[in-house]
Amino acid sequence: SKNINIEDMLSLLPDGVKKYFNEYESKGGLVFTFNMNGVLDNKNMPSSYSQFKIFNAEINNSKLGISFKNINLSGSFSNGKMRKSQTSYIDIDNFSLLWNNGKIKGHAKLSNFSSLNLDAKLDCNLPIDALRRFLQDKEITQLSGLLNLNVELNGDLKNLGSISDNGLNGVKMKGKGSINKLNYTDTRLPKPIINTD
Repeated sequence: SKNINIEDMLSLLPDGVKKYFNEYESKGGLVFTFNMNGVLDNKNMPSSYSQFKIFNAEINNSKLGISFKNINLSGSFSNGKMRKSQTSYIDIDNFSLLWNNGKIKGHAKLSNFSSLNLDAKLDCNLPIDALRRFLQDKEITQLSGLLNLNVELNGDLKNLGSISDNGLNGVKMKGKGSINKLNYTDTRLPKPIINTD
């Protein structure tokens, strides 16, 4: 399929799913290919492979003051050579977007759906007042500053369920980050944080 309008595609979703998008306005283009080959029965699973691309997309929520613009991503999905969860993957080989006045870009691959192995990289340059609007925490009355983040993550996400027993042994993270000119006021804290680097 070529040049599908995202807004038209969302309108085709069942009402139970569509309600989650009611407060959001979206537009942009979607291109995808999907191939399936083989027998489907109680013993066999056909092979499947798909490539997809979203371009020049926008998602806005005027009620929350949230705006994602210039969304672009490309990727692929397959159930792999063995046609089962262990060889299945979804690969977002490139994505980027503007969030209010900030920029986020990176890539991510989720493979082996049995253990949910994630390999991802994220670069972020974001005014953090956008996070306050997204979180909608009434206790946070002020949050401003600039977040710079460069992070790589690799590991089995299922290990996150046993952090209390095994720590983060199954997940590796490296990178660097900084927050400049942080101003943070929270009714749960005795004093505000002012202009901190």
